[in-house]
Amino acid sequence: GTVAVKVQYPTSDIQESYVECRVGALAETRLEGCFMAVGELSIYGRQYLYTYYPAMDNRNGRTIAGFSTGARAKMLDCASCPYQDFKFFYDYYGRDDYAHQFVEAAFDGATTSFANGNADFSQYGFEGRRQAIELGTVYLSIFMYVIRQFEDAVDGCNEGRYDTHAWDEGVVSYSGDFCVPHNDLFLSAQPLM
Repeated sequence: GTVAVKVQYPTSDIQESYVECRVGALAETRLEGCFMAVGELSIYGRQYLYTYYPAMDNRNGRTIAGFSTGARAKMLDCASCPYQDFKFFYDYYGRDDYAHQFVEAAFDGATTSFANGNADFSQYGFEGRRQAIELGTVYLSIFMYVIRQFEDAVDGCNEGRYDTHAWDEGVVSYSGDFCVPHNDLFLSAQPLM
């Protein structure tokens, strides 16, 4: 039978070369660092033949859309949930993936189907929809993910696990990763929020 294998390509902190295999959700792909289309893997000393289509079979493990499509499990149904900030948005829009629905409707030039605050993107041209996509991505998807990471870090402290990873991830998601050197420090030149 067919078996799916999940791997993570090596990454670096250098933006220009953070990962060599760049496919998945990207419009411009780079296949140089990807596995070859046909090859052999060694897992725990055992050899496995594989075939796949590098441009189509590589998937991103994390996406901005996933911040919204995974919101129910991480912000509504988790052990410390519901998180109050998310609950305000969930109660208003009536959907746990409201940010994803908003951005997708803007891409499609369609109308959202929320309990409140619907938007009809068929009324807008390219520039209006581009603005809705950009701002919806930042102010609905990324913003809520940042808040969630901070809440998760506080929960960790309250539970006696001092996990700074969640806090750091919230800071990085808030500030972005496009940094420029300044007096031996790195300052964010273009924050996400």
